[in-house]
Amino acid sequence: MSTQGDCMARVILGLGAALVALGLPGRAGEARELRGVWIAAADTDVFGSRASIADAMDFLARHHVNVVFPDVWYRGVTLHPSALLERTFGVRQDPRFAGRDPLAEILVEAHRRGIEVMPWFEYGFAASNMAVPTTILAKKPAWAARDRDGAVVTKNSFSWMNALDPAVQAFVGGLMLEVARTYDVDGVQGDDRLPALPWTAGYDTGTSELWRKDKRLSPPAPEDPQWVSWRAGKLTEFLARLAADVRGVREGVLFSSSPSPFPFGLEEYLQDSRTWINRGLVDLFHPQCYRRDFVNYAKIADE
Repeated sequence: MSTQGDCMARVILGLGAALVALGLPGRAGEARELRGVWIAAADTDVFGSRASIADAMDFLARHHVNVVFPDVWYRGVTLHPSALLERTFGVRQDPRFAGRDPLAEILVEAHRRGIEVMPWFEYGFAASNMAVPTTILAKKPAWAARDRDGAVVTKNSFSWMNALDPAVQAFVGGLMLEVARTYDVDGVQGDDRLPALPWTAGYDTGTSELWRKDKRLSPPAPEDPQWVSWRAGKLTEFLARLAADVRGVREGVLFSSSPSPFPFGLEEYLQDSRTWINRGLVDLFHPQCYRRDFVNYAKIADE
């Protein structure tokens, strides 16, 4: 296999990029088939140069991929220069790409080959991964998600920002809107961490006070059905506002969502994706149906 082929095999196979086939809304409302892949930023050399981006888009075009989801928010930094990130945390982008704008480059190379681009905000409301720490919560301790004991919430090796905090929502949603407004993207994508919050969170002072104002009670145990529904509803309302803002940037910009499958996503991450679908809040919906064999994959995909 050629060097280019080796590179792309690592992207598609080694990193487990998601291949999806869905109805993609056409510009005149017609349905089109979507054949897309995620391109992770942390563990691939695709974004290493303009030439490697062009090679990757050549490879994907030859294999009939028509949408790419490049990872633009990960490990506390952005792939592209971000004025919002710089104002908030004093960092303009991933230092590996200082002096370049890989997102702008991928837009040119992808669109040149008829491939649409929907930036993927992988980290969402995650603040840090234990294996690759960030300074987000060190610089913004008030942004931390808190459990019943007041500890910073961690789940699956990630520490979390409080996705119910208006300031946190403004930052994470602002990153997405900044991309939609600055670049000629075809859409933007949230995932299993956007919007999302581990079910043990919500015991910070601000959220607890909102609950008390609503219910005249102290926040109950994390698994309490009413408490789960209330917190999930707050995330749904955030998603509704964000999706409307994204679509309002210009005609044709889509809001894509790749949450955990329902009801796991609701029970574990307060992602009420069934309501998202019923309310028409997302344009593309492709839950992350990770399984170790095809039988179980097919089962959860059917569900």
